[in-house]
Amino acid sequence: MKGFMQVLIVVLSLIGITAAVYLVQQKTHFLSQAYSGDQMLQMFSNVTNPSLANSQTKTFNFSSTSPNNVINATSQSIPSSSQNPGSSIVLGNNNSPSTSESYNQNMINGSRFTTNSGQSYAQSISVYLANYDGASPQIQMAIYTDINGSPGRLIWNSSDIIGNHKGWISVSLPSIPLYPNTAYWLMFNTHGKAAIAEVNPGQGISWNSNSVKYGDWPPVLSSGTLSHKEYFIYLSLSPSPNLITPTTNPSATLIPTYSATPITSPTSIPTPAPTTPIYPTISNLILGFKGTPAVTDTGDLNSLDGGEFTTGSQGGPATSMSIYINQVDSTNPGVQLGIYTDYYGKPQNLLWHSSTFNAIQGWNTVPISQSVNLSANTSYWLLFNVNGAGTEGGWDANSGNGWYSGNSNVSFGTWSNSISYSGNTDSQLYAIYVTYSSTNTSPSPTISSNSSQSSFVSNCNGQFCINGVNKKFVGVNFYGLLGNCGPSANSNYDSVMQTLSQAGVTLVRFWLFQPMGRSVSDLQNALDAAQNHGIYLLPVFANQWADCDGSQKDDSWYGGGYTANYKPYVLNIVQQFKNNPAVFGWMLMNEAEDGTNPNNLYNFTQDMADSIRQVDQNHLVTLGTIGRGQGGTLVSTGDYANLYNIPNIGFVEAHDYDSFDIAYPDVPSGDGIASDVQVAHDIGKPMLIGEEGMSSTNAKCNNGNQAWSNRPAYTQNKISQAFQHGVSAYILWMFDLNGGGDGCEFSPGDPLMNVLKTCSIGSC
Repeated sequence: MKGFMQVLIVVLSLIGITAAVYLVQQKTHFLSQAYSGDQMLQMFSNVTNPSLANSQTKTFNFSSTSPNNVINATSQSIPSSSQNPGSSIVLGNNNSPSTSESYNQNMINGSRFTTNSGQSYAQSISVYLANYDGASPQIQMAIYTDINGSPGRLIWNSSDIIGNHKGWISVSLPSIPLYPNTAYWLMFNTHGKAAIAEVNPGQGISWNSNSVKYGDWPPVLSSGTLSHKEYFIYLSLSPSPNLITPTTNPSATLIPTYSATPITSPTSIPTPAPTTPIYPTISNLILGFKGTPAVTDTGDLNSLDGGEFTTGSQGGPATSMSIYINQVDSTNPGVQLGIYTDYYGKPQNLLWHSSTFNAIQGWNTVPISQSVNLSANTSYWLLFNVNGAGTEGGWDANSGNGWYSGNSNVSFGTWSNSISYSGNTDSQLYAIYVTYSSTNTSPSPTISSNSSQSSFVSNCNGQFCINGVNKKFVGVNFYGLLGNCGPSANSNYDSVMQTLSQAGVTLVRFWLFQPMGRSVSDLQNALDAAQNHGIYLLPVFANQWADCDGSQKDDSWYGGGYTANYKPYVLNIVQQFKNNPAVFGWMLMNEAEDGTNPNNLYNFTQDMADSIRQVDQNHLVTLGTIGRGQGGTLVSTGDYANLYNIPNIGFVEAHDYDSFDIAYPDVPSGDGIASDVQVAHDIGKPMLIGEEGMSSTNAKCNNGNQAWSNRPAYTQNKISQAFQHGVSAYILWMFDLNGGGDGCEFSPGDPLMNVLKTCSIGSC
C-alpha cells in the first residue's frame, strides 16, 4: 500500500507540474503579444450612430490573443446545413427565424453586430435562406467595418454559394481576426429570387443599399438606408486562428470515473511525444464564374470569347480550367481554353492554352500541367475557342467583364502570344473558371535586425516581411541623397550608409524627381552602398509641391497631364531597377492630394500602380499621402481607403506633424494618424509613417514651442506607440550630414540617432 501511495503522489505531482507549465506558457505567450486594455480600446473602439442609440446588438466575449491584420480573400463553399446551428460561438443572429424579407436581388443588405472585450477569429459566415423562387439562387456574403454606425470598408467577400435548399447556408473564411469592442457589418447579396430571414422591425440595426450589381463589393459602401431590423446572419468564431468551431449544439461529455486498481510495482511514466509541427495547408481557390449560365451565347466559331476575373489576396499555381458548354456541335465538338494577362481591361499576353478536347453539354474540365502561377489581387482573362458552328458557351445576366475578338476572326487553335487587336468588350459573365491552389502558413514572429537583405520586401498579413519573416523598419528621410536639391551625400554613399547603419537605420526615403536630373549610375551606386550596409532605399518619384520638382501638381495634372513626362520617366526607372533587392518599394508622390476631383487622383493612382506592376512584380508600390485630412484623401469620406485598397497598391502611408506631444494622434479627429492606421488594418496592408518631424529650434516644422531637450523623448514615445498599434515602418524627418535646413533636421551626434538605435532593436 505504501508503494502504491508513493507512485500515486509522483503521478499527481507530475500532472500538477505539467498543468502549471502549460498555464505559465499560455500566460507568457499572451503577455508577449497582447496590447494593454487602454491601447486596444483606443485602437478598436466603436463609434455608434446616435440616431440608433436604442438598437440592440449581439455580443460575445473571449480572452484576448494577439491581434493580426484583416485580410481580403475569396473562399470555397463548405457543406451547408438546413439545421439550426443553435448555440455555437457566434457573432450575429443564429436563432430560429420567424419572418423573411421580400425578394431583394442585386442589393447589398445586412446587419450590424458588436464584439465584446476579447480578440477572436471568424471561421465561417452563415445566412438563413427563408424562401426562393424558381432555380436555386446564388448568394455572396461579405464583412464590412463600421463607420459612425453605417457600413464602412470591405474586409472580405465570398465567391458564389448556391442556395439549393431553405435553411442555413454557410461558407468558410480564411480565419479573419476581429478586434475587441468593435462593430462589424455582415452583408449579403443574391442573384436570383431569394428571401433572407429577418427579425420583425424594431430589433437590431440593418442596412439596405441602392441597386448594386451582383458580385460587386465596393471597397467602401456609400449610399443606402438604415432601419431597425435584424437579419439572420452570423459568424462562427474561435478565440484562436485556424480552429474549427462547432456548427451544432455540442452535447455534454461525461468525465469517466475509474475504480482504483492496486499497483504492485512502480510504473514508468512515458516521456511525452514531441509536439507535431504545423505544416502549411493547401486549399483550392476559384478564379472565375462557377454558376450555371442562363443564356446560350451565339457566334462562338472563329472567335476568342471569355471574361476578366480578379484573384483575391492569395495567389498560387493553376491546376485546371473549366467551361460550361450550353450546346455542342455533334460534327465538330472541339474546344480549347486559354489564359491571358490583363492590360487596361483587355487581354494581352498568353500564359497557357489547352489542347483540343471534345466538349459535352455542361461543365468540361481540363488539367493545367505546365507552370501557370496566378498572382494575388491580379486580373486575368479566361478565354475559349470552338471548332463548330453549333458549339456555344454560356453566360449569365449582364454582370461581368466580357470580351470577344469580334471582327478579328481567330481560326480554331490559334492562340497569339500577344493580342494586338482591340476586340470588343461587353458585360457578359461567362461560365468559365480556373482552379488554383494556395499554401497558407502561420505568420512568422516579428524581428528587428540590421542584417543585409537577401530578398524583396513584401506584405505578410498586413505587415512588412522579408522571406516570410515580419520586420519592423526604422528609418530617416534624406531627401537630397542623390544631390541637386537640398542636403547632399556628395556621392559618398558608402560613408553615409555606414553612419546610418551604425545608428540602426534600415530604411532611407529620398527624392528621385525627374527635374533633379540624377544619372542612373548615381542611383545604382547609392543602392549598392545601401545593400552593403543592410539598408533599403525608398525612392519618391514626384512632389505635390514645387520644391525640387518645378511646379505644384493640380487637378489637370492628375487628370492626364502626368502621362506626358512623368509616366514614361517612372516606368523607365522601374524597368532598370525592378530586380534590385535594395529597393524597398516605389512611392508615386510626396504628399499627393486633389480636392478638386478625387476621381482623378484615384485614376492616376490605379493607372500608375497597375503600370508599374506590369513591369515589376518584385517591389511594392504606394501612393504617398500626408493622411491628415487633405483633399481627395480623407478617411471620413472613404477616399483614403479607396486609394489604398487599389489592388496593386502594396502599403499605406501618412505623415505625423503638429501633435508633437501626443504619441498616437488622431488630429484632425477621424482623419488623423489613428484613423489612417485603422484603414491599413481593415484592408490588410502594412502601414508606413513616411515622415515625422519635430523642430529643434522652436520656430519651424509646425511644432513651435518644444525645447531641444524634449525632442528625443517625444520621438521615442511616438515610435513606440506606433509600433504597438501595428505600424510596420517609421521614418524621421530629416537627416542632414551638415546641419541646417528647415528646423526639423538632425545630424550625426544628435540625440535622435540614439533613439533610432534604441528603436531598431525593439527597445523603444
